[in-house]
Amino acid sequence: MKYVLEFDDEPNKDFENAYYSCKQIPWWGVSKEIIKRLTPYTEPDRKAIEDEVWEFASMLMNMHPDVAEDIYWSMNGGKGIGVAAEMTYQEAKAMYEAWKKRKEEIHVGDEVEDNYGTRGIVFGIDGTDLLGVCWEDERMSHFFWPKSYCRKTGRHFSEAEELMKKIRE
Repeated sequence: MKYVLEFDDEPNKDFENAYYSCKQIPWWGVSKEIIKRLTPYTEPDRKAIEDEVWEFASMLMNMHPDVAEDIYWSMNGGKGIGVAAEMTYQEAKAMYEAWKKRKEEIHVGDEVEDNYGTRGIVFGIDGTDLLGVCWEDERMSHFFWPKSYCRKTGRHFSEAEELMKKIRE
């Protein structure tokens, strides 16, 4: 069980013992040692929370319907943004964050760009943090390239993905 009790800021002294009086229960007091063990309650910043929620709601309302459907397609047969309106903020935000994470993941067939602007196609992922890349200048990675050195361009070549599947068969 959890309770919120308020104590006086300054201790009362009674017979050489200092104690803090409880404001809700004036006849009850606790020692300084007990006060030290308690965690003070701080009121959450409601304005910051409301601003965050409204910013997310505004982003959803201005989102292209296709993107909204892509995010919330698994709910209620893919009715897009209408599904998010029926969720709590936490549920809608969690689905959005999961979608965003999936979009950022690199897969075989994705086009990536390194820190120097050179583009290539991912042909292998070693399961940790390394990618096998065929670069646009026709050189192949002789070793796996760190994901942190690459970012997705947004293009995906399903042909490369299918070719790698055929090679594995």
